[in-house]
Amino acid sequence: MHANERMARLCERIALALLAITAILFAASFVAPTPTMPVAAVTVQLLAMLALCIVHAGATKGWRKALGFSLVSALLSWFFEYIGCNFGWWFGDYAYTPALGVAVGNVPLLVVVSWEVVIYPSLLIVDELLGAHAPPASRARWWLRAGVASLATAMVTTSWDLMTDPISVTRGWWLWDHGGAYLPQVRGGVPFGNFAGWVGAVFVISLAYRLLFTRGDNHAAPRASSLRFAAALYTALLFGGLHGLHQIGLPLAMLVGIFTMGPVAALAWSRLATSTAAR
Repeated sequence: MHANERMARLCERIALALLAITAILFAASFVAPTPTMPVAAVTVQLLAMLALCIVHAGATKGWRKALGFSLVSALLSWFFEYIGCNFGWWFGDYAYTPALGVAVGNVPLLVVVSWEVVIYPSLLIVDELLGAHAPPASRARWWLRAGVASLATAMVTTSWDLMTDPISVTRGWWLWDHGGAYLPQVRGGVPFGNFAGWVGAVFVISLAYRLLFTRGDNHAAPRASSLRFAAALYTALLFGGLHGLHQIGLPLAMLVGIFTMGPVAALAWSRLATSTAAR
């Protein structure tokens, strides 16, 4: 077995283990109260997931693309967050508290890390479900498919923020200056413009990645292990969000997560099961 394939399979097993742990914690929270993760533990978890994404990308797509995507994601996500929390553009008027630790331009580095952790598995799932990895027939077709895939990636990623934003506001990690109509019982609520901003920002990041690192590719479809890794990590993020929402008592937001992230995860596992059966 090639070294890269071994590395990809190791990443897959770790992602599956992470999924099992988050599912168990979520189930256990219905039996007895579970402790809230401190910021230090969240930091370790996100950094470990970031490393997992980079290693998996390096093993399956090559290190140039893996490191390139990390750089594009970090720079663009920091930029969008910077103009958001400093000028009230893009997402709305909000500010981070000191709770999340080291910040650059008032943007906590932990927030920048979290963007790639959710965008990367979303990219993999969308590309597999839409067949966006196949070589295009023309340049125009490439742009059309890249645009559709990037928009789908943005929607799939934003589903995660629908759950995590109220969790973070409740825990005092950031605050909205004027609140909003989404879950107004959570410190005044979250503005819906925030989620439109997420769609736009992730669309730009996804399109930039596809333009810089996948245009001109002419290769076979990715192995099933890439989809299994992505499905496991994305579903782990779903269970993690549901767990956090259950801890703070927001059943409505849990339903939102189930009906937004849930179908994406179900489609990914269904495609995986179909491809496995076909082989």
